[in-house]
Amino acid sequence: MVGAAIDSAPGPIDILINNSGPFSMTPFADLPDEEWDRVWNGNVTAAFIATQLLAPGMRSGGWGRIINVSAGSAYMRNHSIYTLAKAAMITLTESMAVELAPEITVNCVAPGQIAESADDIAEFDASFVQRAIARTPIGRLATRNEVAEVILSLCGQRFDMVTGATIPIDGGWRINRF
Repeated sequence: MVGAAIDSAPGPIDILINNSGPFSMTPFADLPDEEWDRVWNGNVTAAFIATQLLAPGMRSGGWGRIINVSAGSAYMRNHSIYTLAKAAMITLTESMAVELAPEITVNCVAPGQIAESADDIAEFDASFVQRAIARTPIGRLATRNEVAEVILSLCGQRFDMVTGATIPIDGGWRINRF
């Protein structure tokens, strides 16, 4: 199905944004195999397959950008399989950056809680948003537009020398302090 979409594209595809991210907070002890597969495949396997399909065309064209989307949950240890999958996206980014250079740069963004998605996380943890804002030095949540602006910047020529990097977009939330 993806291969057919690539074949029918009107021109070469030289930018790929891997932004799939099924979520789960089911503890590992209770996590059914199907939920593990849904979250892992939707995050990591999907990025791997899309990259595998598009990288040859980018290489033959001599230029490409791959941006993987992780999450602030990659730095947490209480979001079960989602934490593991989002941390894997960071490692996958670094490995792909080494393997696909020099024609293709591969980078990652790791947004913290997104303001427009605050209601979604409240279904799992009603106090998460207030705690996240209180812990964020900037004092607010990131917006979808701010995440999009960073991704867009990474796709430009100004970032030719940036590859294998993960950029947290979280207002400093992930910084460990006490």
